[in-house]
Amino acid sequence: MGWVLSLWSHQSAWIMAEAPSGVDLSIFAQYGVLGVFVVILILYARISYRREIDRADRLEQEVTRLHELRQQDYEKTAAALAAASEAMRKSTELMADLRMEGELRRRGEESRRRPSPGTRG
Repeated sequence: MGWVLSLWSHQSAWIMAEAPSGVDLSIFAQYGVLGVFVVILILYARISYRREIDRADRLEQEVTRLHELRQQDYEKTAAALAAASEAMRKSTELMADLRMEGELRRRGEESRRRPSPGTRG
């Protein structure tokens, strides 16, 4: 028990700094081992609470970072889809033009093969 009290006296300033809501934790020293146990539990709860708050802050920052990355990916994807849509539109127009040229060429060849109404064949 003596070592607990000496440890208690050396750490009293630290305990006061760690005490939640400005509570003087040294009042638990009068209860002996149970008081020390209560102080340890209070400090553990405070440290655990701080750790969870820090963890939640880190996770929130990570979520924000991932959201920004997703937004950037969305913007890049939207630009790529717009470019692909434009390329598809141009390709469709080109195919229609080529088909029209083919039709015109075929009709021209057919008209050359057929005899004119005024000529005999």
